[in-house]
Amino acid sequence: MISLGDNKQLQFASANGGFGISRSGLMYLFPGQPFGQIFGYETQGLWKESEKAKAFAYGQLPGEQHYTDLNNDGIIDVLDKKVIGNALPKYAFGWNNRVSYNKFDLSFLIQGVKGNDIFNMQKIRLENPGEGTSTRLLNSWTVNNQNTDIPAFTDALTRHNANLVNKINLDPQNKSATGRYIEDGSYLRLKNITLSYNVNTEVLKKAGISRVRAYASATNLLTFTKYKGYDPE
Repeated sequence: MISLGDNKQLQFASANGGFGISRSGLMYLFPGQPFGQIFGYETQGLWKESEKAKAFAYGQLPGEQHYTDLNNDGIIDVLDKKVIGNALPKYAFGWNNRVSYNKFDLSFLIQGVKGNDIFNMQKIRLENPGEGTSTRLLNSWTVNNQNTDIPAFTDALTRHNANLVNKINLDPQNKSATGRYIEDGSYLRLKNITLSYNVNTEVLKKAGISRVRAYASATNLLTFTKYKGYDPE
């Protein structure tokens, strides 16, 4: 996209599932950039215990989300939003083949994509400390478990006692549009496979049947992906 006329950017509807994501505002079209850009807050994991002073400066505690302050003004707000991913793959591929041996036939289709990002909205609800049901919540941040991407369970009283001054002013319509939910959408899948056996006997011919084909088929038998959601496709 070279130009959008008088517009600096165009929003387009991409999601309407709640969870801190409005129907527009997650994806934009920018001049000079490819289609499918995901727009939000860049994250750098969670604040470590050794970064406590820096976390306090933003009104946060160790174990909470570490947002990137792009303009270094000491506040995380809409001015710190940027492109955090792209939904379109760099390429897609597929391999369809059929192999025959004696009376057996084997046909299969392998397909996949490479180089795209997925905004995992399921993760927002499943890993919410208040109502989430994901087993990943068992790996939440603690002082003794800092090598994790699951934020600490921090109650309101703890935050109040820390005398924090909040400097995190996320867009209320898209407060969940963060890099935490961006995942690699690349995948390799055995889409379908069919094994068949061709029965052709004299008994069948005498019954007026030229051939009987028995087969077993499976769909989406194997999928290799780093995506943690339901289905990368």
